[in-house]
Amino acid sequence: MFLEAIGEEPKIEPPKKNPAAVALGRLGGKKGGKARAAKMTPEERSEAARRAALARWAPVTGLAAEPTEEDEE
Repeated sequence: MFLEAIGEEPKIEPPKKNPAAVALGRLGGKKGGKARAAKMTPEERSEAARRAALARWAPVTGLAAEPTEEDEE
């Protein structure tokens, strides 16, 4: 209230994150991609990588991800 009276903005700190929740989310994120890749066949991994590359470069080159046979079903 004092800072507002003298024309200054009060400092508003963002809410603190729960360290346990942060650790749990990081743990899942660290092993998620590896576990997913381990379950995929080499062809599925190749297709996922191709889609990722198209998505990554689409804004730069104007490419759009092509629909696959799975998308059409």
